[in-house]
Amino acid sequence: MKRFRFPLETLLRVRRLREDQARMELARLLNTLQEKNDALQRAEEDRLKLISEWSGSPGRVINSADYQFMQKYLLSLKYIIADCREQISRLEEEVRLGQEKLLKLSQERKLMENLKEKKVKLYREEVAAYLQKESDENVLLRLKQD
Repeated sequence: MKRFRFPLETLLRVRRLREDQARMELARLLNTLQEKNDALQRAEEDRLKLISEWSGSPGRVINSADYQFMQKYLLSLKYIIADCREQISRLEEEVRLGQEKLLKLSQERKLMENLKEKKVKLYREEVAAYLQKESDENVLLRLKQD
């Protein structure tokens, strides 16, 4: 009897590869999202620290150069925070889409694997029936010889 061969094995391999690629892309997106969240947190902490340092001593005299520097730095932190929030929002949407894509690809792969399992089970049943038939024929031949 012939060996088992799943005719859609190549398609199954392709689906596994696509799922792996989607999983790696999702991991990359999640890593980038975490980096942006960390950058946002650092920028917000720097902003709060700067504000508390400058407002912490009410009698403190601030020269105009330091005041201008502080204002420019606070403005740049404001832009950094806004940019990080925008990128985080975009990345969260990309992560959501990546998760949906991965789920779809996973379902497609599982469908193919289930089909393969059914075909393997059917093949084994056919082999068992064939072997049983061969065994029965051998027994009948021996009985006839006796």
